[in-house]
Amino acid sequence: MLMVVLYSRFGFSKILGLGHFLWIPLVTYIAVSISDACGLYPANLIVLLITLFVSLVIDVRDVWGYLKDATKQ
Repeated sequence: MLMVVLYSRFGFSKILGLGHFLWIPLVTYIAVSISDACGLYPANLIVLLITLFVSLVIDVRDVWGYLKDATKQ
């Protein structure tokens, strides 16, 4: 829902990265859950954790740049 609201308000812009900040609790949960997993599941969780973390870093950079540009105008 957040992405739909952001898109309808701002269009396709870097501010859409705000919608992924809801992933922060998921990243925390996955990081904590790795130690309880067994078999190949921890490897899958690590790949997922790295992917989500990289995506969040890109989103933070995009939102920061959007806000920085918006305050200049």
